[in-house]
Amino acid sequence: MKKRYWAIIVILTVSCVSHDLPDNVLSEVKMAEVMLDFYMSEAKLSYNRSKVDAEEMYPHYYNKILERHNLTDSVYKANLAFYMSNPVFFDKVYDMLIDSVKLRQQIEVVEDSLSSPKKPMLKK
Repeated sequence: MKKRYWAIIVILTVSCVSHDLPDNVLSEVKMAEVMLDFYMSEAKLSYNRSKVDAEEMYPHYYNKILERHNLTDSVYKANLAFYMSNPVFFDKVYDMLIDSVKLRQQIEVVEDSLSSPKKPMLKK
């Protein structure tokens, strides 16, 4: 019984330890921003697939996103590898990414409802 308590204490202590990012790694917020741009461009390409060959356009989008964030391909891939191999950090980035996508969807719904013409209410 005492071993269980010690195991729980050790697990809680380890999980509460502050995890700092190495100096050469993008912040979690910055990584989430970059990944959001990739996600949005992939969604756009998938949606417009019938109009444009996505395989031809993806490298263009990829390079523009890296350029926008002042990243090289090797720096981005190194950061992605770091986050993918460190779930504690990646979970935070992924949560930010999901929250950002949900927020964008909510904004689109509100904008659509504001831009659609209002139908007059019928009186009985």
